[in-house]
Amino acid sequence: MSRWKMASFYSLLLVIIIVSVYGCKRKEEKTVSKEEYISTEETKEERPSKEEAKEGADILKVTASYPPEGSVLSLEGTAPREININQPYEYSVTVTNLTKMPVRNVEVIQHLPQKFQIKSSDPTMREGVKNGTAKWSLGDLEPEETKVIRITGISGEPGEIPICADVTYHLPQLCLMTNVVQPKLAVTMHAPSEALVCDAIPVTIVASNTGSGAVKNVEIKEALPAGLKTPEGDTKVVENIGTLNPGETREISLTVRPDKTGKFTSAAKAVGEGGLSAESAPTTIVVRQPVLTIEKSGPEKRYINRKATYDITVENTGDGPAASTIIENPIPVNMSYESASEGATVANGTIKWNLGTLQPQDSRKVSMTLLTKSLGSAKSITTAKANCAEPVSAAVTTEVLGVPALLLEAVDTKDPVVVGNTTSYTVSVTNQGSEVSTNIKVDCMLADAMQYVSSTGPTKGAIDGKTVRFDPLATLDPEAKASWQIVVKAVDQGDTRFKVSMIEDCLDKPVEETESTNFYK
Repeated sequence: MSRWKMASFYSLLLVIIIVSVYGCKRKEEKTVSKEEYISTEETKEERPSKEEAKEGADILKVTASYPPEGSVLSLEGTAPREININQPYEYSVTVTNLTKMPVRNVEVIQHLPQKFQIKSSDPTMREGVKNGTAKWSLGDLEPEETKVIRITGISGEPGEIPICADVTYHLPQLCLMTNVVQPKLAVTMHAPSEALVCDAIPVTIVASNTGSGAVKNVEIKEALPAGLKTPEGDTKVVENIGTLNPGETREISLTVRPDKTGKFTSAAKAVGEGGLSAESAPTTIVVRQPVLTIEKSGPEKRYINRKATYDITVENTGDGPAASTIIENPIPVNMSYESASEGATVANGTIKWNLGTLQPQDSRKVSMTLLTKSLGSAKSITTAKANCAEPVSAAVTTEVLGVPALLLEAVDTKDPVVVGNTTSYTVSVTNQGSEVSTNIKVDCMLADAMQYVSSTGPTKGAIDGKTVRFDPLATLDPEAKASWQIVVKAVDQGDTRFKVSMIEDCLDKPVEETESTNFYK
């Protein structure tokens, strides 16, 4: 047969394509002949392959759509018009979804002649060729989606090769849906497990709708345990949060203040229309409080210009941490700063230690050394403070004493002295110390060659044998001086001695001074 006749012969036979349609509950099936095609065309195309790039090849293309009332799928078959016996050749089947909705479970079925073999295909066949039938499962076709099956086959006898194709599919079901919902409330409460008695304790209550329907008119409630109140003084919390849609979560935040220490347990509740309610797991808050104690030791007495050291111990005897603990000690006016233990700072006349946080039962010891500057009482007051703790203080009073230091001097006004003439002695007492000297008593012992004439001074003097005794001088301030004058007459010649003895309250034994005078004739 000539090539033209073979083409004409194939034009009459074509490829028989059978289109099968499945609905939701039934399968409609139809075999379409050339005369019954809604849209069928033969196209002669030049599709050169690698081997036929010069001469080209005649291609037969057949297209069919089904059903006539409203096309769902189109099938397009493409194959060579002529092939050689026992030589592999390629043909294709293209399936297109003509609708705007998905078509499910699309399957293409080919019925093969007896001596025709499929060597390969893309995609592969579902189960291979069985009883002259090949099947390809294409799955779902999305709206207007196209899928192509490319097949390589071999014919083992000459003649016409009728290869017929069926297609089956399912359209989406038409269903009437009524949604049955089940709203469900859940509530949780969050608060710190521990707090201090001075804290404003944050509390967060979270209400959720974990069901599938909306809950209207939802209220969150909490009854506070005794010892906890809102800043307004309320013990009950009620807040309407409106409608909770499925999957929606809403929270409220509040603060509560404790008025005592202890353990407080409460739970939150959420209620809504339809008798819906939920309660949170109990939440426990332990309220603690730091309690500071202070001890201080120091000298009761110190002489002026001497160092005085003070030891200070602060302890947290409470059950809560004492954060930002500080120790402060103003320096007394009659003392000055000398030194202090590690961490101390001095500013504006105050020594300060920042101790950080004192945990319960922790203690810290510091010390300071001050220098006495002036006489009198020096009261050193130390105060310890911390967050949420009452301040505590301790004081030590140190008496600053002076040191008496008396200088005794005796000087004659005339030396040598002619027998029969007089001379005078000036006795001076100077307080060179820092303390007031009290009850200063001066006695003057005359030599045998001396005769008492008179005496003057801040206190009255009287002769007792060869001793001039002066009444005690009650006080002598630091750097002050007191002087007495004693007049004597030289009654005999010789190297004579004028002796002075002084005693006062702070001296254990007298201070003595001697002045020599030469009497001559």
